[in-house]
Amino acid sequence: MNEENKKYESHGNNWSAFTDNFDTAKIIELAKTVVEDKKSIFKKNGDFLGTIGFESPLRVLALSLIEKENAKLYSLYPFFQVSNPVNVEISKIHEWSNKGEAVIEGSIGGVAVNFFDTLYFLNKEKYKIGGTYQFNISGLAHSFTKRTKDLQFVADSGPIKGEKFDTTRVTSYIPNHVFGGEFSYYSPFESFSGIVESLGSKFYHYPFYLRNIEDGIAFSFPLFVREQILGDYKPEINDPIAGTGWLQGYLIGSL
Repeated sequence: MNEENKKYESHGNNWSAFTDNFDTAKIIELAKTVVEDKKSIFKKNGDFLGTIGFESPLRVLALSLIEKENAKLYSLYPFFQVSNPVNVEISKIHEWSNKGEAVIEGSIGGVAVNFFDTLYFLNKEKYKIGGTYQFNISGLAHSFTKRTKDLQFVADSGPIKGEKFDTTRVTSYIPNHVFGGEFSYYSPFESFSGIVESLGSKFYHYPFYLRNIEDGIAFSFPLFVREQILGDYKPEINDPIAGTGWLQGYLIGSL
């Protein structure tokens, strides 16, 4: 097994953040619903067929490989159809073993990112390392909690030794390079901008902004937070938020 294929290739964490009791039976049930729905969108490239079901912005994509007599279901994953164009300079492409899925590694305005390309099977021939492309970027929260630790620290040395620093307003996006597309984040809570429903769950729309001192907002994306992820927590203005999530995107003009 080469180094690239040692990377994690699965959607398990994402499904557990998207719906309850996700198992093989539910995979088959969802895939059947998607491919039978007359409203589904079909995207084909060579022997790959992507079928996108349910209503935007929270949808489900079934990725199949078409053979002479049968279609093999290769993968099934949450698909977010959003309008959030972001320029990404591609530095690496981590293609999965099935050749139809991949994680894109690159940068947005100098900020290192990696995300799962939901329509990689459709656009894989278009990409060149070093090229800049516009993607619609969005995220799914795996966790969303109030920070209660490490809110302050004191400088132990240096010219401002003894100075107390408050970190409650920190914003941060930290990509995970082993579990492609996954990330950790910090953000002061401002507000949810709406609620959408999918597969019997409510999802809060959280506008995540990564800020920097020089330019203000470095980049932003809608982060969908399932109400079960919040539990009993009801965020208040200026709460210091911490969490993990999954970043995904697709090339603009694909739909």
